[in-house]
Amino acid sequence: MATRKTAWHGPVKDKLNVDELATMFKLPTWDKIDEMNIDTIWENGDAAYKEALQDGESEKKAEESREKAEHAAGNEVYRTWHDAVMSAAENLFGKHHLELIAVPMKRKSVRPYEYRVQPKTSWDAALKQIIETINGVGMFHFSSAREFLDSGPYASARIGVLTHLHHIKDYPRVYGGTSAQHLYERAFR
Repeated sequence: MATRKTAWHGPVKDKLNVDELATMFKLPTWDKIDEMNIDTIWENGDAAYKEALQDGESEKKAEESREKAEHAAGNEVYRTWHDAVMSAAENLFGKHHLELIAVPMKRKSVRPYEYRVQPKTSWDAALKQIIETINGVGMFHFSSAREFLDSGPYASARIGVLTHLHHIKDYPRVYGGTSAQHLYERAFR
């Protein structure tokens, strides 16, 4: 089941797409990266177009070369961005005993776009780590999983975790270590 309602929190999602993960960790979304690279993509296409004409290709073939080069350059930028976002997300989700499992896509794509959040071992283990991160931030403090679940109220550890995924980004601030931004930048090279 993809969503379930809690007492007052509305639907609980267990799927996130790459743009939602980027937003969660305050990383650039695909639209921003695409916009930042439009000139580079165009330059690749223009170079392929000019090269095709110099090689004696027809205007139609030169346009096809342009489109193919722009498509390849765009795919490369997307792959780099996607992998960098996923590197940061997988690292910080992993610190909370969670993993992101690719959801099969209906259309052919360079990379998966949507991911299902699942526990590595159990929802209880993931909940314990989420609570520790929340406690570490210091705005709230829960002395037990039961106290946390009752505060919602949350019907299960799963719902408690899924409603508090946004706290995952705070892990480096609480425990030290590499931030999502630095993980992303390291991978985006």
